[in-house]
Amino acid sequence: MIEMKLATEKDILLIKETFKDQSIQVDSDFYMVVKDGEKVLGYATVILPSNEFAVIKELYIHSNERGIGFGDGLLRSTFNVVDLRGIRWVLVEGKAELEGFLKHEELALLDKTNIPEELAVALNKWEGNLEEYQYYFCEPKEFFSRKCKGIQKMRRL
Repeated sequence: MIEMKLATEKDILLIKETFKDQSIQVDSDFYMVVKDGEKVLGYATVILPSNEFAVIKELYIHSNERGIGFGDGLLRSTFNVVDLRGIRWVLVEGKAELEGFLKHEELALLDKTNIPEELAVALNKWEGNLEEYQYYFCEPKEFFSRKCKGIQKMRRL
């Protein structure tokens, strides 16, 4: 059975063992995991710089498991945890391999011309470097008002 959930300490150890060839963001506030039984298929790492926004530092699905909706499910489950904590905005660190996926999910590329004022105020307090990476952003409530992108892929299975 496929699970997408907030990772336990045991899950975090499994993530680190499964993806030991990757440099996993260690100083995360929480991890999300995609599992099939005890097999880890993917994970996300999240930091909470403030009570106004979260940053998904990593969103990764094992290469053998891509293209069947797990990325969409992981993104949605991560946004759900953030939303349940009352956080309004989510930034996603847009590494090159994620760019197409994030655009497909209709997240907006963060640039100086499109930052909502409330998010701009919160980001001004953050010590993170917005110039180091491209970031995509959204409001989870707005994101959830759209149709699930992975639904068609999952129906074909």
